[in-house]
Amino acid sequence: MYAEKADKVEIRYMEIEGVSYASGLQGSKGFGYEPLTNDFKVVVACGDEQRRCCNYFKKGEHVAVYSLKSNSWKTPVMPDLCYSHGDGDDSTCLVSCPYNTVSVVISGSIHWLIYFGCRNVMPPILVDASYGVVAFDLTSEEFKLIKAPSSLRSANFAFISICNLCGCLSLVTSRSSSCIKIWVMKNYGVWDSWT
Repeated sequence: MYAEKADKVEIRYMEIEGVSYASGLQGSKGFGYEPLTNDFKVVVACGDEQRRCCNYFKKGEHVAVYSLKSNSWKTPVMPDLCYSHGDGDDSTCLVSCPYNTVSVVISGSIHWLIYFGCRNVMPPILVDASYGVVAFDLTSEEFKLIKAPSSLRSANFAFISICNLCGCLSLVTSRSSSCIKIWVMKNYGVWDSWT
């Protein structure tokens, strides 16, 4: 479905807790169409560029959703998507690192590839690290974590990216320039369907 007439739309930037999404901060952005309400939405998860590893998708971080139809921003409640130790000690909090800022829309959700684990204070590294996919449902405006295939856990790749392959959530990986592997989730949201 295409619009017969294109109108110029001015998007007003929103400030949340003193952070402007127009300020050029690093973050993950996504754009998708929601057919039930005939609305285009922009999702912005922003982090502080002073931190090397930002958890853009953790409860309390700066996340906003812009609706083209209503020409307004709103801030959905961001859940803590990954496991948490719950002891309140920042040295063991979950840290999630966007691997890249590419997003892809599949099955009515915007997706981002992340690399996450527990933060170790000394030395400052991620432990029990793994790849995963954060999904934002354009209808319910809720986030969820989709786990990557277990063979990708803690693997070092020369290249890894997320893509839409024939309507399926897919990950493209390479350890060298001579070998590329493509992982496809045949049944959306079903972890066992990665092939």
